[in-house]
Amino acid sequence: ARTATCPYCKGVVPLALNWRLAPGGIGVRLKPHLGAGPSSDGRVCSFEIVRTLADQSGGTVARGDATCPYGDCERVFQGQEIKRQAREGRMGEQLFAVAFKRRVQDRSNSGMHGRDRWVRDYRTPSPSDENWPKIQARLDDQLLGWEVLDIVPSESVPDGHKTVELRRYGMSLWRDLFSPRQLLCHGIGVEVFRNMLDDERSAGDLSEVREAAFGYLAITLDKMVSFNCRLCRWDAGRGLVTGIFDRHNFAMKWSYAEMAPLITGAGYHWAIRQTSKCIKELLALTRSESGTPDRLPFMQNPPPPPNFRFLQARRQPQPHTGQLS
Repeated sequence: ARTATCPYCKGVVPLALNWRLAPGGIGVRLKPHLGAGPSSDGRVCSFEIVRTLADQSGGTVARGDATCPYGDCERVFQGQEIKRQAREGRMGEQLFAVAFKRRVQDRSNSGMHGRDRWVRDYRTPSPSDENWPKIQARLDDQLLGWEVLDIVPSESVPDGHKTVELRRYGMSLWRDLFSPRQLLCHGIGVEVFRNMLDDERSAGDLSEVREAAFGYLAITLDKMVSFNCRLCRWDAGRGLVTGIFDRHNFAMKWSYAEMAPLITGAGYHWAIRQTSKCIKELLALTRSESGTPDRLPFMQNPPPPPNFRFLQARRQPQPHTGQLS
């Protein structure tokens, strides 16, 4: 969850439209710690996984305005205050839930051990999950060199109709769309990709097949970028991470999801499978029933251009109605 500081009580407010994690009532309940009172240290929220909708906390942001969750405050502060903090670099973020899969052993009525299955579940963050200082330190060591080599996207976000939302919340560079952990992940991925490609070129082994393979691997890296940034949300209905363009805009996501890159069945493993699936489907489209390369089906009888249709319609004689039009 992105966070803002309440201007009235100085509490750290985790921002989310709601705290749902999955169908059936699984979600999060906020546990605000009041410290020594308003404006004191230690005013932060911890989290608890709950199993019913009634136990979930209400959202802390609506229509751009935030509601302070601390019982001795509970005041509303406007979206302009959130935007101001974001542009000043004071918007933070806080990990509030981790999705995982656990093994469940099914047993028959007779008690015999059946097939194992994996069930998705959720937990609150553990201290080992909160590795932000270590991540940030490593990123700081790498970032300057990566900028020189054009590994990370340090270009300015252009001011336009679709990008104005990013700039309002202080995301003026394209790399600001990624958390430090995500940026480090993608930077290492691109660095390893380039090193592999350079090794192949130096060895003189870059055949057409290998070159095509590197092209597909580049698409895989792009897939990970699209599904692992601060604008990717957690779809509670389907229990998965959505891509950045699931809504075809750059709208602000108050809470976002990170995809772990090195988990079996997820991360790069998933991205490679998805790329492979798309390549196979494209190949199937370009082959005839005999298996030889052919034109795409929709190119066999291409429709006439719209202007041609319009001219044909204009040339059709119109019946005389005896009325002026």
